Amino acid sequence: MRQSNGNIFTFRELTTLQKWIIEQKVSRDDEISLAGEQWKRLGNIAELASFFQVVEAAERGKAAQAAPAVTPLPMSVRCTG
Repeated sequence: MRQSNGNIFTFRELTTLQKWIIEQKVSRDDEISLAGEQWKRLGNIAELASFFQVVEAAERGKAAQAAPAVTPLPMSVRCTG
């Protein structure tokens, strides 16, 4: 596995890569190669898409919790008659 910054890591099992995705140690832009010759972007591998989606959903959830609560302003009601 090669990160966009040039770091290269090796692993033997697909579950290791899946774990790294969930832990956000790798990103869609990082690449994978079986023999170090042809590299494929992780974000282009359909079998990994669900793992990236889990991470993105968690990030959206964190962002929603961190957003300040919006308190509605009181509305003035004027009766004319």
